[in-house]
Amino acid sequence: MTPQRGRQSLGGLVVLTIIVGYLLEQFTSRVIDGTRVVASASGGFTYVSSSSYSRWVTLLTLAVVLALTGLALIRTRFRQDPRSLYAVLWMGFVAWWIAAVWVLQRSGTQNTMIVQVLVVAGTAAVLADPPNRLTIQRLDLVRDVMIVVSLLISLGLPEIGQQPCRADKCGIFGGMATGFFEHENLAAAATIGLFPALAAQTSALRRVVSTVLVVVMCLATASRASLLAMAVLIVFFLCTSRRAQRGVYFPAVWKMLPAAGLGVSLLVFLTASGSELTSRGVIYDAIRDEFHGVAVAIGSGADTMVRVYANSEINFFVSHEHGQAPHLLSHTGAIGLTIFFVMLLAALRLDLRDDGSVFALATLIAMAVIAPLEVSWNLGAAAMGVGLMVSAVGFAVDTSERARLSQPDPDEHDLEGAQTDRWVESPQPSGGA
Repeated sequence: MTPQRGRQSLGGLVVLTIIVGYLLEQFTSRVIDGTRVVASASGGFTYVSSSSYSRWVTLLTLAVVLALTGLALIRTRFRQDPRSLYAVLWMGFVAWWIAAVWVLQRSGTQNTMIVQVLVVAGTAAVLADPPNRLTIQRLDLVRDVMIVVSLLISLGLPEIGQQPCRADKCGIFGGMATGFFEHENLAAAATIGLFPALAAQTSALRRVVSTVLVVVMCLATASRASLLAMAVLIVFFLCTSRRAQRGVYFPAVWKMLPAAGLGVSLLVFLTASGSELTSRGVIYDAIRDEFHGVAVAIGSGADTMVRVYANSEINFFVSHEHGQAPHLLSHTGAIGLTIFFVMLLAALRLDLRDDGSVFALATLIAMAVIAPLEVSWNLGAAAMGVGLMVSAVGFAVDTSERARLSQPDPDEHDLEGAQTDRWVESPQPSGGA
């Protein structure tokens, strides 16, 4: 079964649930639970909070996702329909990731399990009942609301929504805006992660307003990687704005960016050291020491950063690898990194004649631009990246699949009693897309 126009698909509801659930968890943690990072007497850091409502939000999100996925599978008779090579390779990567963490490394944590359940359930849902234009429009609204609330908290409750300026960066409001997120990079990553939802916005005024909100939020956080990603996405949207008449400008260049971003991340990880890249070199030195023997192939474990922080000479708080390539290597090893890289290369096959595929590619581009210096998709936390990667699987359609999806599906008649619209726009000049 595939979604009708005007009706939210179950796969789309799963994507929305994952992303909105994450935002509610962040809001609850910071504003209601009062979670803070506090230095310990030993020089380490720990999270302290006055309550644990945010944990219940995460569990509720997981329960709703599982329920919606079950309903999607039942309604479609457990049929899965990967519409792109990207989706097929994604399933291969997820299978290896689960095997590496639980069977080979034996390093899984409760958070890792939650993420993997969300990923598996979300993937099954979007392949059974793919998200549609309405899903993107809802994500577009979620992003604007998120930015407004974050800015209000940053300006009205600076003790929660602002961090002091650093010597190397400062936001436009006299600090680094965090909104209701743990730190400024998370706030900026969430903003950029949802910026691709602009693809389904038909109102010129709304496009301008939404873009201005994104620009203000990125400038307020002072996140340089997100500012770069924002600029790249604005140019991308300009190149796709007239695709119905002329096709997408420079399609091969845009389709190569996701894989290129991961490649740059790997190069930076292998070459940077010491105080380079605002001390990321120190982190990379410590992480590289974890890779020896079989760990190179299967990964050093989901608990790599715990060991790095405990055993290295790092004297500042480190919660993640500060780069997508070292993050993937830690969790899945060279094998997982290779599968992921080939999966991103499969973006070269994407058809860019509808808003769904444009959204999928824009999502991968946004994450790729951040990838060299930040973890754009965290395999150890139920964060924004989970919903974004799952949504890309549901929206990605290869050019070779377009003709098949345009044909009536006899099974649809059995399931619904009438033909449904597969959300494929009328044929348009491809323009090399």
